[in-house]
Amino acid sequence: MKEFLITYRSVTAAQLGRQTLRKHGIDCKLERTPQALRSGGCGYSLRIRAEDVHAARSLLRGYERVFAIPADGMRWQT
Repeated sequence: MKEFLITYRSVTAAQLGRQTLRKHGIDCKLERTPQALRSGGCGYSLRIRAEDVHAARSLLRGYERVFAIPADGMRWQT
């Protein structure tokens, strides 16, 4: 199953994003952003399923970037 990370600078912003997605029936997991993807701050992300990424992007505000989680775990795509 393909997944995406939606990154935030702070845990508080990520928690608010998680709350918004859950309110709209989109399942997600809050986790630390991998070091290679952090642009500053604490670096927290929401992990979501590929089929939810478009809906999530339209619902969320204040996120930094969206990354596809690669199958090989080596390279990241935006």
